[in-house]
Amino acid sequence: MSEPPPEIVQAYATLFEGLDQLGPGSTATREAVLALVQSRLPAMPEIADMGCGKGIAALDLAAHLPTAHITALDNHHGFIEALQGERITAICADMAAPPLPPSSLDLVWCESAIYSIGRRPALDAWRPLLRPEGLVAFSDVTWTTPSPPAEAEAFWAGEYPAMATPEAIIADLDATGFTLTDQLTAPRSDWRAYYDPLRRRLDTLAPTATGALAEVIAIMRREIAVFDRYGDSYASTWFVAAG
Repeated sequence: MSEPPPEIVQAYATLFEGLDQLGPGSTATREAVLALVQSRLPAMPEIADMGCGKGIAALDLAAHLPTAHITALDNHHGFIEALQGERITAICADMAAPPLPPSSLDLVWCESAIYSIGRRPALDAWRPLLRPEGLVAFSDVTWTTPSPPAEAEAFWAGEYPAMATPEAIIADLDATGFTLTDQLTAPRSDWRAYYDPLRRRLDTLAPTATGALAEVIAIMRREIAVFDRYGDSYASTWFVAAG
């Protein structure tokens, strides 16, 4: 996938200043996903949080897995520069080419970020990092209907052309050597936890925004409007798979 222009990257960074949740998610959903994997992790697991953003998931993982070490990785230094926590190591790097040794991880975690490099490239990059019993857990936006509303389909075709049904994502897992073990659909409230603070941030920035920032604000306003109208036609879905 091609990298967006630097001015767009900076505009998104400006937009997300002061926000912790950079995609749909919640502590309750993380706990639910952890409940699916925790019994399969070793006593002192090594975990990588790929595309960690501000590190909200990494902090939850550390709190709920008191013997784990978490490597929190994101390619935007501004997001992770303040990330601190016991047993958390923050690294500024590309999650498509993580600077981690082969067979060093028990769990790869990726919340609302796999879209940025594509599912298959991500899974191909992460599988060699897993130990023999290692797992991957990631969330992705999925259609909940085979015939989504035209406006929603048109919007996501522009913003996320690889958006797919859960069945297509399971096929990607199979094609990259993974075996699905669990699947969980996050509640609609996870989107509200992301969008409600974001709406307020958009309202704060919009009056003086120009250039790339104004463009990004317009995109995000449309994304939220599409969700308000058609959010029942798609979901944030978690997939847990063995490598």
